[in-house]
This record gives sequence, structure tokens and C-alpha cells, in this order.
Amino acid sequence: MNDAEEFRSALERQVRSEARHGWENARKRWAKPLAERIQAARAIGGLEISEVETVRGHKLVHFHPAAEDMALFREGDQVRMSLDDPDGDEFKSQIKRVSPD
Repeated sequence: MNDAEEFRSALERQVRSEARHGWENARKRWAKPLAERIQAARAIGGLEISEVETVRGHKLVHFHPAAEDMALFREGDQVRMSLDDPDGDEFKSQIKRVSPD
């Protein structure tokens, strides 16, 4: 095996190891009770959906988070919305606008 192949192989092993480690950590976080994840700012609770619309083929969900969660949101943040089930249906989303009203 030449140097380039050895480097690629070592890099691939490292990436796979880091990915596996990341998933293991995510599973540990999901195993904790929802209230504990909310307290640690790893989950958002109490979302109140105010409107759902489709604009140019994209679903826009307008919601009001609990007041204590407002500081967690920034425009451009990527979020994963689900019903507290890491293997269930999910929506990969992006925060477009944060406003207090």
C-alpha cells in the first residue's frame, strides 16, 4: 500500500469512528427524559404552532416557543423537529426569522 492509500484508509477509519461516536452521544442524549433535555438546552419544549403554509414548494411552520426558549433561536440555525423519537419522522428545518411577537 502506498502513502496516499494508507492516508486515505486512516482518514476513512477516523471519520467513521467520529461518526459512530457522534451517534452514540446523540443516542445517550435522546435516552434522557425530555424535561432534562429541555433544561440542558438540547431540546425545545412547549411549541405552539400558529400557522402552516406552503410557499414555493416549501412548508413554512410558524410557531411560538416558550419564553424561556427564545434565547435558543437564531436566524439561520438548523433544527431537527420530531415528536421525541430519534428514529421516527422528522423535519430538517432552518430558522428563518426570530421575532418576539
